[in-house]
Amino acid sequence: MLFQEKKTETSYKNNKNDVILYRDLNKREEIVSPSFDMEKKTYKKILKIFFIDHFHLLFKSAALNHLRIQQCKNKSKVGDVCNFNFDSYSQLKRYQKKVRLFTFSTSFTAALIFVVVAGFQLVDIRQGKSATFGWLQTDWSGGADVVATANHTTNQNGWTKFFSKDADVDTSSGEMKIAGVPDSFVTTSDTDFNAFAKTQSFVSGTGAAGIIYAQKPDGGSCTTNTECANDWCNVNVCANPWTIGPCAGFAVYKEDSGSLTNPGTWTWKTANTDCTAPQCSPVDGYDSLVADNNVDFSLYPARNACKALGGRLPTRNELLCIYSNKASYVGAFNTSGALYQASQEAGVDRILYVRMSDGFSNLAGVQYKTSWNRVRCIK
Repeated sequence: MLFQEKKTETSYKNNKNDVILYRDLNKREEIVSPSFDMEKKTYKKILKIFFIDHFHLLFKSAALNHLRIQQCKNKSKVGDVCNFNFDSYSQLKRYQKKVRLFTFSTSFTAALIFVVVAGFQLVDIRQGKSATFGWLQTDWSGGADVVATANHTTNQNGWTKFFSKDADVDTSSGEMKIAGVPDSFVTTSDTDFNAFAKTQSFVSGTGAAGIIYAQKPDGGSCTTNTECANDWCNVNVCANPWTIGPCAGFAVYKEDSGSLTNPGTWTWKTANTDCTAPQCSPVDGYDSLVADNNVDFSLYPARNACKALGGRLPTRNELLCIYSNKASYVGAFNTSGALYQASQEAGVDRILYVRMSDGFSNLAGVQYKTSWNRVRCIK
């Protein structure tokens, strides 16, 4: 029932669609109000048909749905059976496929979310605690025991047993070691001796007369370098190739170092370019090749040759000291005008040097880094 405060009169004019008309007697106009009961019934009917239609789409074949829609068209009142209308059978199939895909995927996702959420509520999450135990066993004199088991709380000290061992493992003294296997062999030929690498030893004689000897220390008599521990036989006496002389802080090698094609000489660098870290650092106001033999000197042939001997290139001041005391060092120096390279560079492309004939040294440098000059290593 509709209540109207204004003075009205009811009219059933044009009331075919369940619409009640009211006339305002004061303003002489009609007020139209829908019938709420009929509207509610209409919505319920539409929803019912919607669910029926989509139920058929989800669980009935496209052919049955097409037949059902055709029957709908023959009804006198549209909406009594279905509200679908498609232009073709193919259009119906495409729409049915989309409806099924959306409905089933949405349902599966919702179910999965529900299961996950419910699972978190049902799973009993508990924290576990752990600890590490261990000890160092140094005594194995207790022997093998397959019954006794060590306990981490009471056997951390004094436990001497073990489960098992191989036959070649010896634990008789309480220590674990591999048992020795006795064996012996006899070699009477230098061929046998020379078949293996040797250290601190040399073979004298040939064939069955070959005898292996320990290398001799400095001062021992010798005829070849291989007989000496320092690999140098100097006038039939083993000697150290590095001589300590009046110049403090370093020893001088026994001879000049050089390449096979240029004996006694090397180039300072493979190119006339600047020397930078880590190969060079300042010494006496000049960039100098460092003494650290862990550095890569592959681009510095003279320095690399000294590195192979366990030494380094001398500085200009060290070369001047060697010149002043060259008679005190083993090994002749070239005094016919040859220039000895210093570890320092005089510029980007030149080096410092000392001439052993007169001690001359040009601080400006006239020798390029790629020039071949004498090399005497020190360490």
